[in-house]
Amino acid sequence: MPLTRIVWTDIRRVGDACRQLSAQIATPDYFAANLDALFDVLGTDLPGPLQIDWQTYTSDQLSEPDCCEQLRLLLHDVQLEREDFRYRLG
Repeated sequence: MPLTRIVWTDIRRVGDACRQLSAQIATPDYFAANLDALFDVLGTDLPGPLQIDWQTYTSDQLSEPDCCEQLRLLLHDVQLEREDFRYRLG
C-alpha cells in the first residue's frame, strides 16, 4: 500500500488534531476527539503505512506546551506499537 500522509498544523487542542485527521482520511464512526480514541485509531484502525507530519509543532508547542507534549508522547507510543507508522515534527 502507498504511504498515507496526514498533515497537522496549528494544533492548540487534542480536538484540533482529531478534526484534521478526520478531514484527511476516513475514520471510524465512533472516533471521538480525545487522546484514547486518537491512539486507538492511529494504533490499530487505520491501514499503513501511515505518517503524521506535524508541520507547526515548534510554534504550537510554544503556545500550548502541555497539549503538544501529550500528543507527541501519543505519537511516540503509536510508533512503538506499529512498524509502519512514523511521525515528523516541524
